Amino acid sequence: MASTYTTNLRLTKQGDGENPNSWGQILNDGVISLADQAIAGYEEVSIGSAATVNLTANDGADDQSRNAFLKITGSVGGVATSIFLVIPNKSKSYSILNAVSANNDSDVVMMRVAGNTGVTLGRSSTTFQHVVCDGTSVRSANLLTNTVCVADNLFVGNNLKVEGVVTVSGAATFKNAVSVSGNAVVNGTFLTAGKAEFEDDVSVSGALIVGGATRFAGNVSVEGNFDVNGTVTGITTGKVLQTLQTFTNTVQTISGTSFTDITNMSKAITPAATTSKVLITVCVNYSTSTDGFPAFKLLRDSTWIGESTSIDPGQETTFMAAVPGGGAGIPTQMGLATYVYLDSPSTTSEVTYKLQVSPMRTTSRTVEINQAITQNDNNQCSGTSTITVQEIGA
Repeated sequence: MASTYTTNLRLTKQGDGENPNSWGQILNDGVISLADQAIAGYEEVSIGSAATVNLTANDGADDQSRNAFLKITGSVGGVATSIFLVIPNKSKSYSILNAVSANNDSDVVMMRVAGNTGVTLGRSSTTFQHVVCDGTSVRSANLLTNTVCVADNLFVGNNLKVEGVVTVSGAATFKNAVSVSGNAVVNGTFLTAGKAEFEDDVSVSGALIVGGATRFAGNVSVEGNFDVNGTVTGITTGKVLQTLQTFTNTVQTISGTSFTDITNMSKAITPAATTSKVLITVCVNYSTSTDGFPAFKLLRDSTWIGESTSIDPGQETTFMAAVPGGGAGIPTQMGLATYVYLDSPSTTSEVTYKLQVSPMRTTSRTVEINQAITQNDNNQCSGTSTITVQEIGA
C-alpha cells in the first residue's frame, strides 16, 4: 500500500508493510522533522517585483508554507503596488514578520489563498502578527472584539481595531492606525503615529498626541497636552490653529503729521483655510509731545482695517490713545495703547498685519516708541511692544 499524506501539514503516512528497510528514516524525515517545522520552523521569504508570490507546498518534504514563523523581506511599490503572498488552501495559523519596505503607505503585501479573501499584512521589522487560514480565507487573529484592559504600557506596532472598550493604565503607543468603537480610557500618554478613529468618548489623563487624521464621534477629555500633527474633525466650535507674535524693544522717534510704520510692529501669517479668521492684538508703549494727538492705523498688507467713522472736522483712524498727565510733564510719561481686532482675510496666502502712528494730523509733533521723550531722572522708563496674530478656525 502506497504512502499518503495528512491533509493540512502534508506529513507522510506510510502504508502497511511499506518501506521495510527505510521506515524509520522516512518517519524521521517525513513526519518528525516536518512536525517540528510546523510547530517552530522559521523561514525568510524574499519577495521580488512579481505581483504574486506562491509559497512552496511539498508532500512529505520540506517547504515554505509549513513553517510556523515567516519573515517577509524585499520591497513593494516599485512594479506592483500590491503583492499577494499565496499559501495552500489548508487550515493553518502563521506568525508573520512583514519587514518589507514600501514606497508609499498604500503599497501593501496581502496573504491569501489563491482567488479568495486575504488579509493585509502590517509592516514592522520587530513585531509579529498572527493570521489564521481556514482553508479558504485568511484573517487576522489580532482583532480585539471585546473589552481590553491593560494594567501597564500598551505598545502596538501595527493597526489596532477594537470593537469594545479600551482601558490602559499606563502609556499607549501605536505606530499605525487605531480604530475604537467603544470608550477609550488611557491613564497615561496616548501616542499614535497614524490615523485614529473613536466612535465613543475618549478620556486621556496624560498627553494626547496623534500624528495622522483624527475623528472623534464622542466627547474628548484630555488633562495634558493635545497635540495633533494631522487633521482634527468633529470639533464644531472655533479653535486657535496658530499663534504668532513679534516682540520689540526698539526705540523709534517719529515726527510729522503722516501715518508712519512702527518698526518691528508687523507680523505675517498664512491661514490654513479661507474660512479662518485672524485675531490681532497690539500693545504699544509710547510717549508724545505735550500737545500731541497720536492716532494709530492697523493694516492688512496695504489695506486699512478697523477704520473708524468719518467726522468733520477731524480724521478717522483705527484707534487713538493719550499719555496720562502728571509728574514732570507729559513728555516724561509713557502710555500703553492696546487694541484687539478680529479680521476675515478670506485667503490661504500669506498676509502681513502692521501698525502705523501719526503724532498729529495738522501740526508736526513727535511720538517716541518704547521710551519717554524726555528723561530727567531715574523715574523715566523704557518699554516694549508686541503684535500678536492668531488664526481662529471656523
